[in-house]
Amino acid sequence: MRAIAERVKHDEAGFNATLEEGNQLLEEEAQLEKERLMFERQRIQLQAEVEWLKVQDEPENRVLVLQEHIKAVAQRVSAINTRQNEVQKRILELIQTDHPEFVWKSIASSSRILRLIKGSGLWLNVSFSDFQILSTLSLTVNSKVYHALRRGDNFALKEIPIDDEKVRRRFQREVDIIASCMHPNIVRVKGVFFDGPFAYLLLPYYHRGSLQTLLGAKEPIQWGDIQSIFRQLATGLAYLHERSICHGDIKPSNILMAEAGYPIISDFGIARDNGRLGEDLDLAIPNGPATAQGGVGTTQYMAPEQLLGERKGATTKSDIWALGITFYEVVAFNTFFNDASMGEPDFPLIPSNSGIIDVPAWRVGGDERLADLIMRALTVDFNRRATAYELLAHPYFSSPMSANNNSSATLAKSDERIHAVRSYIHAVRATHTQKVLVSVSRNQMLESLANIMERLDEEDMMAPIMVVFQGESGIDEGALTTEMLTLYYEQLVRREKALVCSLNDEEVAFSREGDLGIVTGVTYLPAEDDKNILTSVFELLGKVLLKSIVENRPLPLQLNLSVLKYFCGTPVSMVDLEEYDRVLAESLKRLRLLSSEDLETMELKFSIFTPTFLANHLDGMYIQETTVTTDNVRDYVDLRIEFDLIERRKRALMVMKKGFYSFQSIEPHLKLLSPSDLLLLLCGVQHVSAQAIVDALEFHNFDASSKTPIYLKEYLLETSQNNLRRFLQFCTSSAAMPANNTLRKIKVVKASDTQRLPVVHGCVHQLDLTDYNDKELLKEKLEIALAHVGDGFHIV
Repeated sequence: MRAIAERVKHDEAGFNATLEEGNQLLEEEAQLEKERLMFERQRIQLQAEVEWLKVQDEPENRVLVLQEHIKAVAQRVSAINTRQNEVQKRILELIQTDHPEFVWKSIASSSRILRLIKGSGLWLNVSFSDFQILSTLSLTVNSKVYHALRRGDNFALKEIPIDDEKVRRRFQREVDIIASCMHPNIVRVKGVFFDGPFAYLLLPYYHRGSLQTLLGAKEPIQWGDIQSIFRQLATGLAYLHERSICHGDIKPSNILMAEAGYPIISDFGIARDNGRLGEDLDLAIPNGPATAQGGVGTTQYMAPEQLLGERKGATTKSDIWALGITFYEVVAFNTFFNDASMGEPDFPLIPSNSGIIDVPAWRVGGDERLADLIMRALTVDFNRRATAYELLAHPYFSSPMSANNNSSATLAKSDERIHAVRSYIHAVRATHTQKVLVSVSRNQMLESLANIMERLDEEDMMAPIMVVFQGESGIDEGALTTEMLTLYYEQLVRREKALVCSLNDEEVAFSREGDLGIVTGVTYLPAEDDKNILTSVFELLGKVLLKSIVENRPLPLQLNLSVLKYFCGTPVSMVDLEEYDRVLAESLKRLRLLSSEDLETMELKFSIFTPTFLANHLDGMYIQETTVTTDNVRDYVDLRIEFDLIERRKRALMVMKKGFYSFQSIEPHLKLLSPSDLLLLLCGVQHVSAQAIVDALEFHNFDASSKTPIYLKEYLLETSQNNLRRFLQFCTSSAAMPANNTLRKIKVVKASDTQRLPVVHGCVHQLDLTDYNDKELLKEKLEIALAHVGDGFHIV
């Protein structure tokens, strides 16, 4: 008994000792993280100061002193990272042996081990027995993936043994990477839990399977769909690579297909994160054949430098090679599926003497651009191999599908076009190692920007800028660029009166932001030509709008869509006038409803229009003396919309357009965009609250058993920011949220016609919606309407 008692005391003492050790380690890790962030900020500030001294041509010895200081700070950060890794390793050991409660303490503290779980809602208090296992989807040495069911919902459940240190680190890395990524083409982890010696990742289950499943069906795929799939895959890889994340195993079976047809990059089990300081987490290639089961990638998709041992482990450039092989595999087999006489493609691909894989156009559907794109991805010399952003800037992705692709597809959807333009801009800017320094005066921002734009050539226009305010200290890490552009637009509105809005007194009283002059919840147009504002002001405005897109800085005001419609050569509509001048729009709507007697009493003529304007519209059938009647009142209203929105300010719009399209390298990419696309590029990053829109909905005449109201709310809560902005514009005529993030009520009224698309009554914020009682059908009909939100067809 005494021996047992002594052993119990010994075990208790050991338990308490490791408990105290763990608590101390958690505290140490929190302190290390604070120190790391402090030194990182110091390093960034010192680096910016070095760049500034170089611009000022200061003595070299001052620069050298700062560079030595930067080196010392970087070494300090590296030492902190090393110690953090040691602390994390020991905490994980304690979790696995005596103290699983440290998992929860890690979440509650500033521990980096499970920082990804903290505040993310990933941690699940469930066990493996809570799931019904339907089948095994995949089985490797390091993991199993099950098709699991819980409470009627389907999941992919990934099981990973964590009794081995290397596997445990791999699991931690996989969760860290997936949880840190927020991208529509990258798989999202729904939850994490432990059960016995296993860790589990709860992932979405995709009924359509993978890209490999799609190929296995041996059915032709629309060429437009292939373009869309690989544009999105390149976008997803660009997102990962920009964050120093290498996937390491891109192949058709690791690309899942969502129900809506978009691809999802999955299986980050051997992915690696090079970290903010470029730490290399190598995935060594063994001497024997490498396979996915071996955990280092799949031989068929491995880059030459991996197979030949020239590079140790996977890199972002090897990801590009794997994407190129995957792309070739899909399009070559698709060519065969369309025409069996072409023969099945051969694998593996053999490089030519010039160091590239020769891809003949006939093998990829006869598309020369597609063949060139794949060859750029399959360049043997990894230093010359394209990056993901360079692929996205390729003409294949930035042009409509050509007729010889046997596809009726035209341009990709709006989000994809916007991604393509942003990717092109990113690719161009990535070639600039130095920022362009610009000095501005806070109170003379228009003059400052005029001088800057006059000096910038096409290359400098696309380059990143570093802003310095004259007479002020401060390092531009992005905020000063935003402040410069915001001040420019404010002075354009307040001082120059070059951008104007139409407000009644009540709106002015409740909408002004202090004395800045910018009003929220309204739209702006250039001032009318008779205000005698210099045309150079508007040409500069066009260039600054372009620079706002290049710098990815949202406008502090909302442009009226008619401005961008003029840029694109698209007719304006009543909805554009409603956005600008609701009172005038309502009066013109009422005018269309008046009787012939009422119109005769008004004695209204076409005299408001200029003779030149009338001669150039509707084949010159009207003159100023023409009286408005019930026969021509609709023509009068249509002409009035264009006259007020365009003709009165046409000179200003012409020079704005000239400035906006003044740089030839980006012009063809911008001209692929619709007016709504341009509006989203200029204002799309401004957050639209899905919950605020849902809270504003009022449903009328729907049966209690109808699920349409629930489905509409679910769609809004799940959809993208771009679609939320389109829905907002669809229902309220404005794509901008009010300053206080609250909306007028939106009445959703049940429509009787079961086949009609959703329509709106813009003046009363009413949406007529058929009781589809089917979520997918509602989504389909609504997105058709949203795709044409700027056309005005949906307005009653």
